[in-house]
Amino acid sequence: MNRVLLAIGEPNISKILRNNLNEHHEHFTVEQQEVLHHKYFDEIIGTAPPDIIIVHDTHLESDKGSKQESELEWLRFAESLRERFNDQVRLVFICEREKGDPFLHELLNRNVLDIFHTRSIPIATLIEQLKERPRYSNAAKFKVDRPYFNNAQVNASVQDETDGHVEEEEPEEKEEKPTNVIQKVVEKKVVNKIVNKQVVKRNYKVNVTQNVDRVVGVPIEKKLVLIGSPFSRSGSSFVSHLLASVLADIGIGATYIESPFSPAYTYDRYSGHSKIDFYRSSFYQHTKEIDPKKPSVFHWELDGINMVVKHPSDEPVYTEKEISFETFVKVLMNAQTPVVILDVGKDLNKEVYQDIYDMANQMYMVMEPDIANIQYLIESNEHSPSVYRKVMEDEKCKLIANRFDKSLQKNDIIKDLYDKPLTASIPTFPSKEVTESQINGEFLIKNKALQDEIDESINPLLKELLPEEFLKKKSKEGSWIKNLFSRSVSIESN
Repeated sequence: MNRVLLAIGEPNISKILRNNLNEHHEHFTVEQQEVLHHKYFDEIIGTAPPDIIIVHDTHLESDKGSKQESELEWLRFAESLRERFNDQVRLVFICEREKGDPFLHELLNRNVLDIFHTRSIPIATLIEQLKERPRYSNAAKFKVDRPYFNNAQVNASVQDETDGHVEEEEPEEKEEKPTNVIQKVVEKKVVNKIVNKQVVKRNYKVNVTQNVDRVVGVPIEKKLVLIGSPFSRSGSSFVSHLLASVLADIGIGATYIESPFSPAYTYDRYSGHSKIDFYRSSFYQHTKEIDPKKPSVFHWELDGINMVVKHPSDEPVYTEKEISFETFVKVLMNAQTPVVILDVGKDLNKEVYQDIYDMANQMYMVMEPDIANIQYLIESNEHSPSVYRKVMEDEKCKLIANRFDKSLQKNDIIKDLYDKPLTASIPTFPSKEVTESQINGEFLIKNKALQDEIDESINPLLKELLPEEFLKKKSKEGSWIKNLFSRSVSIESN
């Protein structure tokens, strides 16, 4: 069995390769995680090197500005694989180049024996070739007599291994003071960090928007949904669990991600200790050293929901130093479901969540009818409340009222405190039923006696997240979702 890591950078090609390789599961297992940028190779490969890496010449994102720099980057990468793993990691190179391109000859010299150079990728040929051991005869046609390098290029490669170009010497009389040099370096690092974040955000959006799943024949665009609250214990986890379970119940795959910056809760809430052994979250997988001698499970599916939650005794409350923006995006990219629900709790003021907010399709802010808290949120000059106020002014952010009786929504004081209407209202469910669901480690939706209340409270969110055509089809199937159409409401298509 060969473990395959995809580093394509183009979601449609990745999906085609993944689906076709999965059909040959007796030969291949495709890693859920994909490489989205050259700079992630070392981190991802270093922890557990795969048997096969499939890359794309131009689609995979790179910081290199020219074709020559990009080619040098690929050649260094191929050489580093040989040095580190003694030809045990097989590199498959997909590109659109002429057969006589001298760059392909240089790849061949670095023992890259699986090169597919035509615009149309021969999937069947590729898979059959990968079932066999690497053969020189498969790539011998790329051998050419023309040299790829001249002396200047070789010197550039040696002199600047990180950037791929030669530094120009500055005249002595123009030499700047050390303080100015330090300042310029710091400014450059800050600019590069911002630019890199923008690249990652753009790549994530491209991967999300171009991947459309079909459920009962209806295309479902992938959505990243953030759910949080300015205050602790206001119900962001409760609402997140409820929404995820309703989506799964109507056939929409959902991923629930618990904030790594808050104490573990969900694992115990759903009796993880009795349902899955050796579990650790994806955050652990990307930040801790994995002992290959000990069993580890990083995937937990519960009632059709992909659960990414912390183990309460084996994982810490992570810090932003441990989980960077890039690491968080890797976890998001591993979620292959149409809807990803990120429960940010009261951590929205953290920098990493500010960046993820930019990538999200929707943000739901959970509020309780606590007048003192609401006044504090409106009037406080502290940093955290100001962050929440700014987010709540955005059109992407909607309000969810939790533990609200219907009469409270008509209260003049409550209405005056909110600048925007409440999208949904979650009632106070009977404590007996809620406690029983916790004891049983089940989602509240399992309690059929509460179906109508759950139905009424979650339907407004379904109307925002799912296509009208899908909701109508499900209602015709006799699903409880039919209540969406039994009332005189119109559903706006996203």
